[in-house]
Amino acid sequence: MKYRLATADERESYEGLYRLHAVIINQDDAPPMMVEDLRGSWRAPDPVWELMAPDGWHFGGGMGCHSTLGGSIKDIKDDASYYPLVRCDDPDSYCGCELSPN
Repeated sequence: MKYRLATADERESYEGLYRLHAVIINQDDAPPMMVEDLRGSWRAPDPVWELMAPDGWHFGGGMGCHSTLGGSIKDIKDDASYYPLVRCDDPDSYCGCELSPN
């Protein structure tokens, strides 16, 4: 897994709901995952980081979601390592979005 802080250009062009903090690349066959910084948007002790699956992808391994929340960067890295990215149009996996064939 490759974790790095987002560049200034990436942060400026990012169109997510919260501020982009970092990028995680965990699979050669999938786009990078984005880590959003929720600090200041939530009240402690709520999660302060959100790991976002790329557009058209979701987290597999039984999760089936497009994002996951964490209280620390370690939590986010653990989720990125544990839950593989799966294409939303994969017939063997269900995420519930408009791309899902099930």
